[in-house]
Amino acid sequence: MITGALILGLVTIWWTGKIGFGTFIVDPAMLFISGYFITYVLYKHAAPRIKISAVRRFFVLLFPLSLFGLWIGVALPYFNAVNSSEIYFGLLPQWLVGPVNGNEFMWNGLGIEYLFGKLVPESLIPTYEHFWFNVLAALVSILYFPILGWGVLEGQAAAMISGAKPGRLILEWLRITAIGLSLSLAAAALTALVVKIYI
Repeated sequence: MITGALILGLVTIWWTGKIGFGTFIVDPAMLFISGYFITYVLYKHAAPRIKISAVRRFFVLLFPLSLFGLWIGVALPYFNAVNSSEIYFGLLPQWLVGPVNGNEFMWNGLGIEYLFGKLVPESLIPTYEHFWFNVLAALVSILYFPILGWGVLEGQAAAMISGAKPGRLILEWLRITAIGLSLSLAAAALTALVVKIYI
């Protein structure tokens, strides 16, 4: 009963707030880094204090629920079913969210334009009309599963270590951040390669 209520609550928050949205470039880093830190906090601090088994089981359900939300959050804007102005409760300024067009947002949104310029030029939008962009979008989406899983496993393993020194913990967190950023840089590099095919 409690697990069902928690799942319903999470789905409701995701759907009404449209918080499951990211971009193909930002998502790999976000999944790995947030998967690590959320799991670390849950298993290090929350799980030992929670006695209700249904809530503990809910921690395990966070993984597939997160992936489901992200895959929906990829498909809707990629096929222009949602504009970027409709996401994140409308709380983020549009200059940060990026292009209003959902498909362009998936490649150039959430600050990507400020870091790399337009990775995918407007002449190639919508990208779902181009075969290799569809292949890349599918590949990145499929990789969400192992990327999030890797981050979760790293976070769970770190939570099991007792008595870690603060300096060692900071180095661990820097390593996790560097891995996450490297995954997003790899996604950006693959996107640039696919752009070269068409330009």
